[in-house]
Amino acid sequence: MSHDAAIQIIQRLIDEGVNVEHCYIDTVGNPAFYLRRLEQVFARHSITFTVEPKADDKYPCCSAGSVVAKVTRDTITQHLSSTSEKSMGSGYPSDPTCQKWIQHELEHRSCPVFGFSPESAPLVRFSWNPIKLAFEKQTGGTRLVAFEGQDDDEDTKEHQQLAKRQRQSMQSFLGQNKKRRFPYMERKGIRTVSEF
Repeated sequence: MSHDAAIQIIQRLIDEGVNVEHCYIDTVGNPAFYLRRLEQVFARHSITFTVEPKADDKYPCCSAGSVVAKVTRDTITQHLSSTSEKSMGSGYPSDPTCQKWIQHELEHRSCPVFGFSPESAPLVRFSWNPIKLAFEKQTGGTRLVAFEGQDDDEDTKEHQQLAKRQRQSMQSFLGQNKKRRFPYMERKGIRTVSEF
């Protein structure tokens, strides 16, 4: 997601006529993969990319961008929280109000496949450990869809293994793998349907 967001921002600047010469990017996942992706997407532009972990600690422009992003995120979260039936607090999983919101969403507005309702899922960062733990608790220790690896390097063995686990998880959920039923599915009385 953050890779796509960065690409969209750079493209928007180019479309608006900004002469983009150098981009400093605080990486999510493997820096080499991210750099290759950016160079491929912007191959016809002569943009130099610096893609490094902790770039916001090394480069003032990344530090400033990090502050702007956080303030923007906090403003959006505050607005969403004020229009929601239940406050999500700061949106950070260490916030007790946010923890209560996560639990409320899982208990009262959950989706049997992804855990969170379509309305709340875009607000959830599934790679955060408190989200994973809450979801596993809700599903009786079984993840129906593996969410870890958000924004990871798509070139690595780890990503390939994750993709395999996700396929297996989805196949099992859809009844294509009859080895076992998920406790969550049993508790909710959800059955495989082949005809409506």
